[in-house]
Amino acid sequence: QWEIANNEGPITTDLPAGQTWNYVVEQEYSTRPTNISPTLFPSQLGNPAQFISDTKTLYNDVKTKSNSPNVKPILMETWSRSLSNSSLSSWYPSPTYPTQLSRATEMQTELHNYYNQAQANIGSVAQVSPVGDEFQADNWDNSLYQSDFYHEDNEGGLLASLVLYQTIYGADSTLISYSAMNSQLTGGLAAY
Repeated sequence: QWEIANNEGPITTDLPAGQTWNYVVEQEYSTRPTNISPTLFPSQLGNPAQFISDTKTLYNDVKTKSNSPNVKPILMETWSRSLSNSSLSSWYPSPTYPTQLSRATEMQTELHNYYNQAQANIGSVAQVSPVGDEFQADNWDNSLYQSDFYHEDNEGGLLASLVLYQTIYGADSTLISYSAMNSQLTGGLAAY
Protein backbone atom coordinates (compact mmCIF):
# COMPACT_ATOMS: atom_id res chain seq x y z
CA GLN A 1 0.00 0.00 0.00
CA TRP A 2 0.98 3.61 -0.40
CA GLU A 3 -0.74 6.90 0.11
CA ILE A 4 -2.27 8.96 -2.66
CA ALA A 5 -0.13 12.05 -3.21
CA ASN A 6 -2.65 14.34 -1.48
CA ASN A 7 -3.08 11.85 1.39
CA GLU A 8 -6.73 11.04 0.71
CA GLY A 9 -6.30 7.35 1.32
CA PRO A 10 -4.33 4.18 0.67
CA ILE A 11 -3.85 2.51 -2.68
CA THR A 12 -3.42 -1.25 -2.65
CA THR A 13 -1.32 -2.86 -5.36
CA ASP A 14 -2.79 -6.35 -4.88
CA LEU A 15 0.03 -7.82 -6.96
CA PRO A 16 1.12 -11.41 -6.47
CA ALA A 17 4.65 -11.75 -5.14
CA GLY A 18 7.30 -11.12 -7.77
CA GLN A 19 4.98 -9.33 -10.21
CA THR A 20 5.21 -5.68 -11.20
CA TRP A 21 3.06 -3.01 -12.79
CA ASN A 22 3.52 -2.26 -16.50
CA TYR A 23 1.40 0.92 -16.46
CA VAL A 24 -0.13 3.24 -13.91
CA VAL A 25 -3.06 5.34 -15.11
CA GLU A 26 -3.31 8.61 -13.23
CA GLN A 27 -6.45 10.75 -13.33
CA GLU A 28 -7.09 13.86 -11.26
CA TYR A 29 -10.32 15.51 -10.20
CA SER A 30 -11.33 17.54 -13.26
CA THR A 31 -11.07 21.03 -11.81
CA ARG A 32 -7.70 20.66 -10.08
CA PRO A 33 -5.60 21.07 -13.27
CA THR A 34 -7.40 24.36 -14.05
CA ASN A 35 -7.17 27.99 -13.02
CA ILE A 36 -10.57 27.99 -11.32
CA SER A 37 -10.20 30.24 -8.29
CA PRO A 38 -10.15 28.39 -4.96
CA THR A 39 -11.21 31.66 -3.31
CA LEU A 40 -14.48 31.76 -5.21
CA PHE A 41 -15.08 28.01 -5.26
CA PRO A 42 -13.41 26.32 -2.28
CA SER A 43 -14.93 22.92 -3.04
CA GLN A 44 -13.74 23.07 -6.66
CA LEU A 45 -10.08 23.88 -6.19
CA GLY A 46 -7.93 24.69 -9.16
CA ASN A 47 -4.31 24.03 -8.25
CA PRO A 48 -2.25 23.20 -11.35
CA ALA A 49 1.14 23.42 -9.61
CA GLN A 50 0.09 20.88 -6.97
CA PHE A 51 -1.43 18.64 -9.65
CA ILE A 52 1.82 18.65 -11.63
CA SER A 53 3.83 17.84 -8.50
CA ASP A 54 1.44 15.12 -7.34
CA THR A 55 1.50 13.25 -10.65
CA LYS A 56 5.25 12.83 -10.32
CA THR A 57 5.00 11.88 -6.64
CA LEU A 58 2.40 9.21 -7.35
CA TYR A 59 4.42 7.84 -10.26
CA ASN A 60 7.55 7.62 -8.09
CA ASP A 61 5.54 5.92 -5.34
CA VAL A 62 4.31 3.27 -7.76
CA LYS A 63 7.87 2.69 -9.00
CA THR A 64 9.39 2.29 -5.57
CA LYS A 65 6.64 1.04 -3.27
CA SER A 66 5.32 -1.60 -5.63
CA ASN A 67 8.78 -2.63 -6.87
CA SER A 68 7.90 -1.60 -10.44
CA PRO A 69 10.93 0.41 -11.63
CA ASN A 70 9.88 0.15 -15.29
CA VAL A 71 6.26 1.21 -14.83
CA LYS A 72 5.03 3.68 -17.44
CA PRO A 73 2.73 6.46 -16.27
CA ILE A 74 -0.32 7.23 -18.40
CA LEU A 75 -1.88 10.57 -17.48
CA MET A 76 -5.56 10.29 -18.35
CA GLU A 77 -6.53 13.82 -19.33
CA THR A 78 -9.95 14.64 -17.95
CA TRP A 79 -12.62 16.59 -19.81
CA SER A 80 -14.47 19.84 -19.58
CA ARG A 81 -17.94 19.90 -18.21
CA SER A 82 -20.71 19.58 -20.79
CA LEU A 83 -22.07 22.71 -22.43
CA SER A 84 -25.21 22.04 -20.35
CA ASN A 85 -23.32 22.24 -17.03
CA SER A 86 -24.20 25.42 -15.14
CA SER A 87 -20.89 25.61 -13.22
CA LEU A 88 -19.01 26.69 -16.34
CA SER A 89 -20.66 30.13 -16.31
CA SER A 90 -19.54 30.69 -12.71
CA TRP A 91 -16.01 29.47 -13.29
CA TYR A 92 -15.46 31.30 -16.59
CA PRO A 93 -17.64 34.41 -16.39
CA SER A 94 -18.66 36.86 -19.08
CA PRO A 95 -17.53 39.02 -20.80
CA THR A 96 -14.20 37.17 -21.14
CA TYR A 97 -16.04 33.92 -21.88
CA PRO A 98 -19.40 35.00 -23.35
CA THR A 99 -20.72 31.55 -24.34
CA GLN A 100 -20.84 28.06 -22.89
CA LEU A 101 -18.74 26.91 -25.85
CA SER A 102 -15.99 29.41 -25.01
CA ARG A 103 -16.12 28.38 -21.35
CA ALA A 104 -15.88 24.66 -22.11
CA THR A 105 -13.09 25.36 -24.58
CA GLU A 106 -11.14 27.31 -21.96
CA MET A 107 -11.55 24.58 -19.36
CA GLN A 108 -10.39 21.95 -21.86
CA THR A 109 -7.45 24.12 -22.91
CA GLU A 110 -6.34 24.37 -19.28
CA LEU A 111 -6.74 20.62 -18.75
CA HIS A 112 -4.82 19.87 -21.94
CA ASN A 113 -1.99 22.27 -21.09
CA TYR A 114 -1.57 21.19 -17.47
CA TYR A 115 -1.67 17.46 -18.25
CA ASN A 116 1.06 18.06 -20.83
CA GLN A 117 3.08 20.07 -18.29
CA ALA A 118 2.72 17.18 -15.83
CA GLN A 119 3.97 14.80 -18.50
CA ALA A 120 6.99 17.05 -19.15
CA ASN A 121 7.66 17.19 -15.40
CA ILE A 122 7.80 13.39 -15.19
CA GLY A 123 9.76 13.01 -18.42
CA SER A 124 9.58 11.07 -21.64
CA VAL A 125 8.51 7.84 -19.93
CA ALA A 126 5.08 9.41 -19.29
CA GLN A 127 2.30 9.69 -21.84
CA VAL A 128 -0.86 11.77 -21.87
CA SER A 129 -3.98 9.93 -22.93
CA PRO A 130 -6.04 12.77 -24.49
CA VAL A 131 -9.48 11.66 -23.34
CA GLY A 132 -10.64 15.24 -22.73
CA ASP A 133 -9.53 16.27 -26.20
CA GLU A 134 -11.73 13.50 -27.62
CA PHE A 135 -14.70 14.74 -25.58
CA GLN A 136 -14.03 18.14 -27.16
CA ALA A 137 -13.78 16.60 -30.64
CA ASP A 138 -17.31 15.28 -30.00
CA ASN A 139 -18.39 18.82 -28.94
CA TRP A 140 -18.96 17.66 -25.35
CA ASP A 141 -22.11 15.89 -26.51
CA ASN A 142 -24.51 15.32 -23.62
CA SER A 143 -24.66 11.59 -24.46
CA LEU A 144 -21.12 11.32 -23.06
CA TYR A 145 -22.26 12.51 -19.62
CA GLN A 146 -24.50 11.45 -16.80
CA SER A 147 -27.38 13.78 -15.92
CA ASP A 148 -24.99 16.00 -13.91
CA PHE A 149 -23.22 16.90 -17.22
CA TYR A 150 -19.91 16.22 -15.50
CA HIS A 151 -19.32 12.50 -14.89
CA GLU A 152 -19.08 10.25 -17.92
CA ASP A 153 -21.98 8.05 -18.87
CA ASN A 154 -21.62 4.70 -20.65
CA GLU A 155 -20.73 6.30 -23.98
CA GLY A 156 -18.19 8.60 -22.32
CA GLY A 157 -16.71 5.65 -20.44
CA LEU A 158 -16.40 3.68 -23.65
CA LEU A 159 -14.77 6.66 -25.37
CA ALA A 160 -12.30 7.02 -22.47
CA SER A 161 -11.49 3.30 -22.61
CA LEU A 162 -10.81 3.40 -26.34
CA VAL A 163 -8.55 6.44 -26.02
CA LEU A 164 -6.63 4.74 -23.20
CA TYR A 165 -6.30 1.63 -25.37
CA GLN A 166 -4.85 3.71 -28.20
CA THR A 167 -2.42 5.43 -25.82
CA ILE A 168 -1.15 2.26 -24.15
CA TYR A 169 -0.95 0.01 -27.19
CA GLY A 170 -0.25 2.59 -29.88
CA ALA A 171 -2.99 0.93 -31.90
CA ASP A 172 -5.96 2.41 -33.71
CA SER A 173 -9.04 1.49 -31.67
CA THR A 174 -11.25 1.93 -34.74
CA LEU A 175 -9.78 -1.33 -35.98
CA ILE A 176 -11.30 -3.27 -33.08
CA SER A 177 -14.30 -5.07 -34.46
CA TYR A 178 -17.67 -4.47 -32.88
CA SER A 179 -18.27 -8.20 -32.50
CA ALA A 180 -14.91 -8.75 -30.78
CA MET A 181 -15.54 -5.89 -28.34
CA ASN A 182 -19.15 -6.91 -27.80
CA SER A 183 -18.12 -10.46 -26.87
CA GLN A 184 -15.65 -9.21 -24.25
CA LEU A 185 -17.98 -6.87 -22.35
CA THR A 186 -20.37 -8.11 -19.72
CA GLY A 187 -23.81 -7.45 -21.11
CA GLY A 188 -22.38 -6.50 -24.48
CA LEU A 189 -22.28 -3.07 -26.02
CA ALA A 190 -26.03 -2.50 -25.95
CA ALA A 191 -25.74 -0.35 -22.82
CA TYR A 192 -23.17 1.85 -24.51
